[in-house]
Amino acid sequence: MSTAFFITAEGLVYGGTCRRFEINDAIMLFSKLLNSKSQAATFNALSQGINIKWALKDGIVNPFGDKRQAAVTVYTFDLDSDMLLFSDASQNLQLPLSRFRSERSVTRNDFSTFEPISPPQLNPLAFPSPYWRPSCAPSSRTLQFVTRILSDFTHQWRHILRHPYTDSTFRKLASAIVCIATLDFRTIELTSRWLHTHERGPYVWIHDLPSWLPSGDRFVRLGCTTVVLDQDLEHAMALAREDVKMNGTRDADGVTSIPPNISCVYILLSLRHIVLCCVNDQGEFSYTAPMALIDGIDVPSSVAIVLLLQGLSFASPPPRTRIHNFPIEIQDRILEHISDGSIEAARLGCLLHIGSPYIWMRPKDTSRRGGLIERHESPTHRSAATPVETQIWFEKTFSGLAYR
Repeated sequence: MSTAFFITAEGLVYGGTCRRFEINDAIMLFSKLLNSKSQAATFNALSQGINIKWALKDGIVNPFGDKRQAAVTVYTFDLDSDMLLFSDASQNLQLPLSRFRSERSVTRNDFSTFEPISPPQLNPLAFPSPYWRPSCAPSSRTLQFVTRILSDFTHQWRHILRHPYTDSTFRKLASAIVCIATLDFRTIELTSRWLHTHERGPYVWIHDLPSWLPSGDRFVRLGCTTVVLDQDLEHAMALAREDVKMNGTRDADGVTSIPPNISCVYILLSLRHIVLCCVNDQGEFSYTAPMALIDGIDVPSSVAIVLLLQGLSFASPPPRTRIHNFPIEIQDRILEHISDGSIEAARLGCLLHIGSPYIWMRPKDTSRRGGLIERHESPTHRSAATPVETQIWFEKTFSGLAYR
């Protein structure tokens, strides 16, 4: 059971957590800290008087919407509007901070209710028909592998994905989705047969925000495919059209033509939805119908994942090596020697288009437990029979997703 505190001011968010702090106790503390203080002194009074480890955050975490919410309360001090917002699993309350500065005592009855901001909605008229229908089919091997990892990743971060999030958080999550779909991630394996860990708690808790680096640009260039990252698909389309104009050439009549080395496919990615665009040599756009992708409530749409992989399939041609001349049984044997766990071997098999489709089973090892590979939620002690744990990392940062 825990409480999160946030202070927002001039576009910055400071936050921290502690053991659950009931609202009546909080009212007494806030009154003590702010009584007779000026509005300008509010930040120092709160940050110094609330005994938690404050840190600069990407945004405010709204942890409500799943079974973990019963153990959580959130206090947000919005200094720009001079308001206190309180939320728990059953209610959302607000009160002007000026009430705590006055001599009059504050009670819970002084609070009024408010409606939290809802996630942005897609304008259904923004992408009228007719629609482009890509004919290329993604590799079934890659589709199966990526679908599982995307589903587990979005489950780990569902408390963020189901609510509105800041642009910085969006670019971190969107970058992660692109890395997973392109298999551009690292795996770290915990193989020790004896390990006593002092870590406690889940890898991702309801107050956590992603900590890996966000995408540095709105455009992710991948060969002949460009991914446009924007929470507003209409704006993403405008960015794509502008990108074509910037990179194309115009003739005397003002018609844009596209050089052969310029991206011909654009993936418009808002996380909640995806659109795939094709640009012909005259700079004219055709696009697919928008598809719902990730909302933090339902599992990612299989149709949308296919659309994502179809767009990425234009990025570069499939590799061709001497290994492709071997029977698939030999390819499987080669992949078995890649790593102790089987997930890294499966990732390499998808990248090289070799081997059998991955079945998410632990490798045969008489000394370790066999069976299905499952998402692993938290660090535990390891023994001789503990299966290999494979963690998904984005460069030097753990994604919060692990398997055993």
